[in-house]
Amino acid sequence: MSHEIREIENLDDFLALAPAWDACLAASGRDSMFLTSAWLAAWWRAHGRGRSLRVLAAFSGERLVAGAPLCSGPGRYYGVPLRETCFVGDGTSDRQGFPVLPGHEAALDAIWRRLRGEPRGSAIVRLEEMRADEPAVARGRAVWPALESEHASWLPYLDLTPGWAAIEAGLPRKYRSEMRTRTKVFDAWGDWSFRQFRGSDVLAHLDETAAIERASHKTAEGRTFYGDPRNLDFMRRLLAEPGPLAPLLSVLEVRGAAVAYLLGFVHDGVYHAYNTAHLPGFEKGSPGKWVMHRTVQACAEDGLRGFDFLRGASYMKSRFRPEERPNARAVAFGRGPVPALLRLAVFRVRPRLLRYRKASAPAPAADAE
Repeated sequence: MSHEIREIENLDDFLALAPAWDACLAASGRDSMFLTSAWLAAWWRAHGRGRSLRVLAAFSGERLVAGAPLCSGPGRYYGVPLRETCFVGDGTSDRQGFPVLPGHEAALDAIWRRLRGEPRGSAIVRLEEMRADEPAVARGRAVWPALESEHASWLPYLDLTPGWAAIEAGLPRKYRSEMRTRTKVFDAWGDWSFRQFRGSDVLAHLDETAAIERASHKTAEGRTFYGDPRNLDFMRRLLAEPGPLAPLLSVLEVRGAAVAYLLGFVHDGVYHAYNTAHLPGFEKGSPGKWVMHRTVQACAEDGLRGFDFLRGASYMKSRFRPEERPNARAVAFGRGPVPALLRLAVFRVRPRLLRYRKASAPAPAADAE
């Protein structure tokens, strides 16, 4: 079966393709909110400056059967400046990939052949946060032998179908007690409430929640999402036109002011916990942890089938004993001495050094008698 590859190089043309793109994504069996046309378009409008859009769309006749949402521009790989091709959504997306309809996996080969044959000046193709079992990686390696992959991250996922009563009963007793007694701490602070905002109402609270994050401990740790004004612009655009995504904002308010929040999106029956923070000075009540816990409960009671905690390990997430879903990083190296040296250093020398360091590390001290 032959597939025609069409290149989309401007946003208007991509938006014209959006209904077909989202239909292909939904039917692919690999649906991800990070690959919806709404997410990709909002990201491009906020982050696309200085980059070239290069969405590769594979057609069988006039039917879109696969796609690669890519762009190219200047970047750095392990500190080395170079031109690269990466995902639209790079840096803000936790689960990326190439949507493809079942039975049309050969279209992925055609996409990789186009990327390898027409690099457009890119030294590497760097694809972050792909599912570890993403078929595009295996297909790409067959077409482009200089494609390497490695583990990137874990995404904890909680099955909500057993219902909240069963989920809560499975939590550690100490943790259950901690969550139930937090409200006594809140009572000492004054009038408090837990509120949830949905859909277009979430946008009205964006500036307030962004201010909370910038004031939180995440700033000192260098983890502030809204510290980059482009991310605030991205989220404002996305909340204004969420497409198939359903924004859901959980907020803990004390004396009428928000002190902690969790922003997420419901897509395909699953809640995706995207951004959270709380104000300093309220640590005694564990407000961030409590808001997350209370949101899991609300999602289970609303009949959602899953709660995706997304990237980032935490004590709180581990209490739910979620399934750890792995993501991979795939990097295809082009021709030339710089890509060749980078491939050697990152995927040959570096793993050996890490193994040597691990083997040479002193054994942990035995507990005293």
